[in-house]
Amino acid sequence: ILTSAFFFYFFLRKKSKVELSGKLGIKVVCVSDTHGSHEDIKVPDGDILIHAGDFTHFGKKDHVSALNEWLGKLPHKHKIVVNGNHEKNS
Repeated sequence: ILTSAFFFYFFLRKKSKVELSGKLGIKVVCVSDTHGSHEDIKVPDGDILIHAGDFTHFGKKDHVSALNEWLGKLPHKHKIVVNGNHEKNS
């Protein structure tokens, strides 16, 4: 996951300069193990959001759809979702 995050950092840095609080940089936010409770957490603003797996209990399609809908409401420009062991059926 970190390798991917660093790749995106350097890729985006070359493509466009992002100004954050007067400093050059990209803010990466990472969450994991929400198990369907993603609506209950407060996610900080950032440029990239990574959900590092286990966003469902058992990989059911309606849980994946709910996560996708929630992600669409978040302000992060780039979103990366990684399947965890609970998503083996999705």
